[in-house]
Amino acid sequence: APLDHAYDDFRIRLARRRPASTLVPRSELGTEPRARLVDVIRSSPSFARKTLRIGDMVCLFINGRPRPGWSLNAMDPTAVEFVEVYAFGGDESLTLQEQWPKGAECGVTGLPRIQRGRDVVQWVALWTR
Repeated sequence: APLDHAYDDFRIRLARRRPASTLVPRSELGTEPRARLVDVIRSSPSFARKTLRIGDMVCLFINGRPRPGWSLNAMDPTAVEFVEVYAFGGDESLTLQEQWPKGAECGVTGLPRIQRGRDVVQWVALWTR
């Protein structure tokens, strides 16, 4: 089943996570359904501890499936169980990069463009309830 494959990839990413990544649990995502998910993630303790930055674009996965062009903010924070966040080089498994459709656009975050660096988030994988 596709979801089983997605969980297998997640387990591989967990085992090969680098410091430029973090997991944000449901308990840190708040209870405000109208909040912008990008702001909720940025204000979470798990994200803040890593000193990562989010720029104007992020490539989004939902339940293991790539969502080209989807904004992180299209998702209601209260529907999210946990979030995987990876800056450039943070996903050593490369499972996200390999599954992203070639040439597909990432989604806008509503944040300003920033200088790309190893602390800038490239991939966000949301897992819903």
